[in-house]
Amino acid sequence: MSQDQQPSSQGDQEQLNLLVTRDPFQLRSLPLRFRWEFTRRHPYYQLAWQRAQPFYRGVAAPDELNQFFQLFAVMHLTAIGVSAEPPDPATAFENLDQINLNPAWLSGAVHPVSLRGLAGVLIAFLGKESLRSLSEVFQLAAREDTDERPPSKAEAHQSLLTLRHSDLDAFPEEPYVSINPAASERQIVDSIKQLLRQWKSERQLGERRERADSYDKYLEVFDLREAWRDGRYERSEEMTLREVAHEVGRSLSTVGKQYRRAFELLMGQSYSPAVWYRTFGLIKLSDLNSNVPGRVSQHRPFSSPVRRDVPESRLASSHDPERPGLLESAIAMGGGAGVEGIVENILRLIASGNTDEQILQELNLEENATRAIVFLRGRGRDM
Repeated sequence: MSQDQQPSSQGDQEQLNLLVTRDPFQLRSLPLRFRWEFTRRHPYYQLAWQRAQPFYRGVAAPDELNQFFQLFAVMHLTAIGVSAEPPDPATAFENLDQINLNPAWLSGAVHPVSLRGLAGVLIAFLGKESLRSLSEVFQLAAREDTDERPPSKAEAHQSLLTLRHSDLDAFPEEPYVSINPAASERQIVDSIKQLLRQWKSERQLGERRERADSYDKYLEVFDLREAWRDGRYERSEEMTLREVAHEVGRSLSTVGKQYRRAFELLMGQSYSPAVWYRTFGLIKLSDLNSNVPGRVSQHRPFSSPVRRDVPESRLASSHDPERPGLLESAIAMGGGAGVEGIVENILRLIASGNTDEQILQELNLEENATRAIVFLRGRGRDM
């Protein structure tokens, strides 16, 4: 969700809470190229980038249904640190329209904060009363100037100083500082070092000695395993980790570690089948999508309900409400019975020696779920 767009209802907030988010510090720690590489591969980006584009362009949705889909897409992108118009994930980094950034930003160690970002910090950390008072100050500052009164911005500054809300004088839980360029370089460096130790301690962040040149190897393994091709995932071309190891000429143990590290950099969380189901399940288990949950799934408690999607052929979300796209089908997937629980049942029945037809009957799944069952028979070995 963008920093000037908040959930419009309790239901919206509940949907947002179900998302698998990644810590913004994880994304910022990556060099600029890899921020893009690990973002465009994220299932949420695949799910939502096209549907969210009109929002960032200021194009109003044609109706309430499309407005809901648009907001839902923006929520998914915000969960992974995207707060501007998302380009096509097939776009190579060198082909992105890039701002002429100061070289100091490129390492990911430091980065600029936009005025929109600062506004987002206020929204995130201030209480309701403070936000109401601050909105009145902003309205005062936005008033047209007249000869009879002092400049509106000067009045607004004065009004701001009179506000008596303690949270306005608190410091946000973000490592923002103002640097005095007139101070000596040594003073600035020494002060930043002290603050850095404090911030790392508060966030339990250890030092990583991993070099960025390792990331290309991680992506090579990840792309072969998950079948990333030209900005999309092609489920039919996936490889097992053993096949990947043979392809790249590395040990199975090394490839497994590299895949997990790539997954962690992409998701901001350690690999687990549960996290995979709640993210990649949206775009990989499309054939489990049916209008009515199976009889087993209806009665099974799920700890992490998520949404299902449609086949990769519909990866580009349709703006025609009569033809649901990936995002719409993902929403339909979350009606109480999540893909995680359905998959667990399928894997259990596979392990028990059931045929595809027996699994369809046992879980009351539609015929098109056969492809997903076949997919899970191969995938399950590496889960």
